[in-house]
Amino acid sequence: MDFKGTLASLLRPALQPRDRELRALLDSAWKAQMAEDYPLALETLDRAIQLAKQSPDQAAEVVAQIHRSEIFMRQERYAEAEALNQQLLKEAQGGTQ
Repeated sequence: MDFKGTLASLLRPALQPRDRELRALLDSAWKAQMAEDYPLALETLDRAIQLAKQSPDQAAEVVAQIHRSEIFMRQERYAEAEALNQQLLKEAQGGTQ
């Protein structure tokens, strides 16, 4: 197993959403992303992010935002991906909420 796979297996339990609906939305978004249905994936991620904010489930929100960034990169929307990644980094460092 490579480093990324090992890290993912260690973090997966901590990053699993507690809310069943939120977990289902993230799973649906992942499936849409893998099918390259990016508009559906982004729409589903937006719903997941809103639900995560209401929960509040910060880990699920971050996972959804990271998936959004990946989709932006696949769509060659590099500036949006970079801006989102910078925002997430700043939030992780305690810069904003």
